[in-house]
Amino acid sequence: MQGISTRYNLPALGAVTIQKDKVMEESFSGIRRAGEPAPVTSEDAFHLGSCTKPMTATLAAILIEENKLQWKQTLSSLLPDIELHPSFKELPFELLLVHRSGLTGEDDSLFQKIRSMNGMNGKEAVMKELLTKAPLYSPGTMNVYSNYGYIIAGRILERMAGKTFETLMKEKLFTPLGMNSCGFGPAPEVSGHVKNGDVYVPVSGDNPETFGPAGRVHCNLKDWGKFLSMLLSGWKGSSYFLSQSSFRKLQEVYPASDSEFSYGGWKVVNRSWAKGNAFTHTGSNTANYANVWIAPDINSIFMSVTNAGGEDAFKATDSAISNMIRTYQISE
Repeated sequence: MQGISTRYNLPALGAVTIQKDKVMEESFSGIRRAGEPAPVTSEDAFHLGSCTKPMTATLAAILIEENKLQWKQTLSSLLPDIELHPSFKELPFELLLVHRSGLTGEDDSLFQKIRSMNGMNGKEAVMKELLTKAPLYSPGTMNVYSNYGYIIAGRILERMAGKTFETLMKEKLFTPLGMNSCGFGPAPEVSGHVKNGDVYVPVSGDNPETFGPAGRVHCNLKDWGKFLSMLLSGWKGSSYFLSQSSFRKLQEVYPASDSEFSYGGWKVVNRSWAKGNAFTHTGSNTANYANVWIAPDINSIFMSVTNAGGEDAFKATDSAISNMIRTYQISE
């Protein structure tokens, strides 16, 4: 791990392998903040960026089991007070989670516009900004990764439950699973970093508050592993956190030839080392990077994080995971 961190000159790098609910490897190197001596530890929370999305999809499954809404419920029935664009009226809620809503993927002008939209009123404004205008594509036809689909999904969950997204996550996911290090926004001890020339510079700040359901969770890898292990156990039929029908739904890939994502927010790919499908996600708020793979058929989870953003952060976490896969892949 130290060698990978040094190769890419990262402030810090962490990685964990879990197999059959047992931590097989836990490795952390580097410092919390450039220019300061404090080393990172396994107790430190790291920012997970878009790896928040599978948590949001799981929260949706929980509320669906509580009969707060339904997977296929249309936006017109969920949002009767909003003058939706006709293309969105019959859009099922579940398409927001598989990046099939027709919403834009990356839009810098829109991102800048909503940076100042915080709190409940801000979330409502973002939703209306997106849903009262024509979609980029006809819903269901194109696989377009979109933060905005998850922002809207999160706001719908808030409306249906009458609580903030952050409160729901704590009550329904973090507390029941004992994920005590989890929170929202910048990690409390570990600073994010961006590159200035060849040097990583610490930065503060995070994605806008409205992006919470799409990418603002931080937690340490022990606690992240609790969430991932719960999913893996459920997919293998040995968890009662959700019903088996809900676990199956979170695994299920949208039925289209170009489909990549499951309703649980995971990119699903077939890998020989995984002996079947692997579920993966990466996340970044441009100053941190997280990377995770779950391989149900070999009962394995591989996680890596760094407190830096950019291409080298991806390469480093990918290298760390590749090393762990080579070391720990097993047959059932």
